Amino acid sequence: MFHAGVEQVSGGYVGVDVFFVLSGFLITSILLRQLFGDGIRFLDFYARRARRLLPAACVVLVVTVVAFRLDPWNGPLDWLRVRPGAIAAALYGSNWWFLLDAQDYFAQDHEASPFLHYWSLSVEEQFYAVWPALLAGIGVAARRSLKLAFVVTLGICLAGLGLSVALHAGEPMASYFGTHGRAWQPMAGAAVALGIVAWPRQHRLGGVLAGLGLVGVVLASLEVVPSGGALPRGGLTVASMAALLVGLELAPASRTATVLSNGVLRRLGDWSYSIYLWHWPVVVILARSGRLEPGWFRVAVICAVTLALAAATFRFVETPTRSVSTAGRPARFVLGAGGIAAVVAGFVLLVLPVDDATRAQAVSAERTISEEASVDGDGPRVLLVGDSHAMALYPAFEQIALASDWSLSMRAAYSCPWLQLEWPGMAHRDFDCRFESSPADLVVLATGAVLKRGVLWQGDELRAGDPGWADAMGQGSALAVERWLGVADRVVVVEIIPRWAHGEGRCDEPVETCRIEGVAPMGTDVLEATWRDLAQDPRVSTLDLDQVLCPDGSCPVQVGGVSTRRDVHHLSADYAATLADAVADRLPELKSRR
Repeated sequence: MFHAGVEQVSGGYVGVDVFFVLSGFLITSILLRQLFGDGIRFLDFYARRARRLLPAACVVLVVTVVAFRLDPWNGPLDWLRVRPGAIAAALYGSNWWFLLDAQDYFAQDHEASPFLHYWSLSVEEQFYAVWPALLAGIGVAARRSLKLAFVVTLGICLAGLGLSVALHAGEPMASYFGTHGRAWQPMAGAAVALGIVAWPRQHRLGGVLAGLGLVGVVLASLEVVPSGGALPRGGLTVASMAALLVGLELAPASRTATVLSNGVLRRLGDWSYSIYLWHWPVVVILARSGRLEPGWFRVAVICAVTLALAAATFRFVETPTRSVSTAGRPARFVLGAGGIAAVVAGFVLLVLPVDDATRAQAVSAERTISEEASVDGDGPRVLLVGDSHAMALYPAFEQIALASDWSLSMRAAYSCPWLQLEWPGMAHRDFDCRFESSPADLVVLATGAVLKRGVLWQGDELRAGDPGWADAMGQGSALAVERWLGVADRVVVVEIIPRWAHGEGRCDEPVETCRIEGVAPMGTDVLEATWRDLAQDPRVSTLDLDQVLCPDGSCPVQVGGVSTRRDVHHLSADYAATLADAVADRLPELKSRR
């Protein structure tokens, strides 16, 4: 629901925490029955896991690849951008790929991969590549004492929690995507499973504990208690899930158990794995592409399509493969599962190949700029501030700086508008987008995320077009410009870059002559009018690049063999570098300093 766009469940990321804890609990419960019986049968365990997870995961992956590749909204560059993530998903390594690729899961102005959600499945399978052997070792070390095994498991869980907190302080994306940053959550579920077996009993207080646990999960999903601060990421959710699981065990006939055993919820539980697999590709293809405008209609369409696909996958893929017995042939089943994954990865790699010219263009278009990029010069000090759109413009200012001996630096991060307002859903950040100021001769402010993000204003979360949104933008812009004028001689506000109406894949002409309509996202006129009003101050000016990027409203896909866009709304780095003269010509204060 959160990914579909239901703002009321702004803490939707807690679903991953629930998934990890529940998975750790269920799998450990299965392993314990073997551990304290005849011993863990490792090949049988992995064969069962492959039978349970692999068929549906491979079907969804292949269908998503074909749908994305054949979608006229996407061009060859889009496919080359997402293909490595698809291969990593097939090999259960996507969390590390997206971490190394610096894909910010939370960034709303960053083009999302339709395979991004496979990262959590990868974490789970990497954990279970190690956990059965580790649990067997704990059982031997504890001399088959369940209570001692619980203490050891809980200790490992708490050590993992400490590591996750430490990672979040310095590497927040590693704490989110990294197996080492997430392992404590399935370990928490494992500890609960061990504790329940070690101290089996029933107690009427279990109903209270289960109710409190369920309420805690709901509060976390609504972000009533924000993450971060004194609480580690997912701390409330993990504690609530532990309470819920223990409470259900102590009081299996409680009201909470009755609620959770409702027929509708049980059916959604049956479909949950397929819902997880399908929901994100549906969101990316139907919503992130811009086909559906935000609102309840979009939510309804996404939910309906996802549930229909999930029901079909459960009926025709999951149910038949669950009935396949692995008795007597676990080794062959495991090897076969590995072969299937390799075949799927090869399919992803080879399907509908892209020519070398497009591949070369992709290398150019995908070159990104570091948030710490800078130029050391002896001339005027220039500071570029904002989100990924500021980062995309950096090469133009870099060329000016190199030619004019300027000192240039950036204060930029994905999904961080420069306006001095409160942006909800940013608790994962180590900053609040009010970038540290420093003395400068010129500050350049650029954003695109401001039109996609919700803003908290007078107690309400508003988006472009909502009543009061224009007032919020006006005050936030004025406060930010005033703040930067306190440390700089001049401020330049870059007006909104036109967005392509669709991807280059829908162009019927050769890429060299292809032109795509440039469109202004909702709220553009209001913002630009606000910024031009601020430019009545002689120390403030605006930079309008519309006619440079999209003359007469038509945007070229290539200029001089250089791809102009990284995606439908971000300039490519190589193309931005060619705009140095155009930028300087439109800013007298820059031209006079060159």
